[in-house]
Amino acid sequence: AVKTPSGQTPTSITVKLGLARDAKGKGPTLNIPSLIVEVPETAYPALQGKHARYSFSGKSGCISGVEVKTKGKNVVLMPRGSERCPFRIKIKPMDVDIKQIEWTGPEAFKLVDTKVDGKTASFTYKGKEKPITVTLRYTLDANDQLICEADIANAHEHDVVEIEYAGLSGVRVGAEGFDDKLIWPIGTGKIYDNPVNIGSLSIDHPLAAVGFFDMYDKDAGLYVGNQDPDIISMQMSAFSGSGSTYMRFQLVKRDRVKAKGGKKTFRLVMGAHPGDWHAGADWYKTWFMNAFEAPSW
Repeated sequence: AVKTPSGQTPTSITVKLGLARDAKGKGPTLNIPSLIVEVPETAYPALQGKHARYSFSGKSGCISGVEVKTKGKNVVLMPRGSERCPFRIKIKPMDVDIKQIEWTGPEAFKLVDTKVDGKTASFTYKGKEKPITVTLRYTLDANDQLICEADIANAHEHDVVEIEYAGLSGVRVGAEGFDDKLIWPIGTGKIYDNPVNIGSLSIDHPLAAVGFFDMYDKDAGLYVGNQDPDIISMQMSAFSGSGSTYMRFQLVKRDRVKAKGGKKTFRLVMGAHPGDWHAGADWYKTWFMNAFEAPSW
């Protein structure tokens, strides 16, 4: 077994395979050794709900694993150990077009505080050169939804105008992705069969009619919704590579955090659920009806 130091994962593993003839002198046959990688629990702290479990990277603070228990078994939606950028922001000088702005990633920040306690995980980053503080806060509610918030405190001389966070990579429902489906908020919603073959999709809410998507099969699914009472714009993007058996989702929130003292909290929600997309749709409907008053007529 290969054991990693706490908080770290191996960057590569070399496995030697042996070729040999069989007992009758024919072949060759391939001798494949067994390999077990054990990662300490402290490397990936988790929030555990009634059905869902969300893991985080103790090293970077990104969402690093999602699974849900249904029909007496655990269904992996994103394998624990998946590493990706925890967040990126765009900083806009007054005289520069936003389309020309490069992302400022976590390499420009230092992770200064990590707290995982019961139903909440938070990760605070301070800019190494720019006076900007970002806190990613994840709260597990009673319905197994993960409320994903990003607090930005901007003491820099330029505005922050976008943040990408809570991204998901290596997503598929169960052992294979070819029986998965993706409900995507185009028009009133479109269902894609075998979404690993779609290439890429991108849409903005509230321009989209509905503010959520859900990747699922008959047993379980993963929901992401723009459950934001301020209806701050969110760009939702889905990607799959040629020959891929998994999906990657990018989530970008867009609003201005003013320079020299501006503060803002961005919000989105995700949830691992038993059953198909109707579970996610019910989450979004319940939130929407509670967040906004229906007209009397």
